[in-house]
Amino acid sequence: MVTPLYSDWKIAGEVLSKLFREYPSARSKLPTLVSDTLIAQSARSVGVTLYTRNRSDFEWIQKYIPFSFEVVSEESSF
Repeated sequence: MVTPLYSDWKIAGEVLSKLFREYPSARSKLPTLVSDTLIAQSARSVGVTLYTRNRSDFEWIQKYIPFSFEVVSEESSF
């Protein structure tokens, strides 16, 4: 389990600010994007790969912060 640090929250805020300026329509997904950005930044800060089924949000976020993620299918098991 990884808990976001203050610096992760700060970076997430900067990323979301840039993302919403570039994609104003993304504001409708604000709660989800806040969580996903914190997850992505936390994964980045500890150097792990994020596994998700949510390709679209994490591709958006990856435009602003580099982190490693893999998209898994419904059939995948961990």
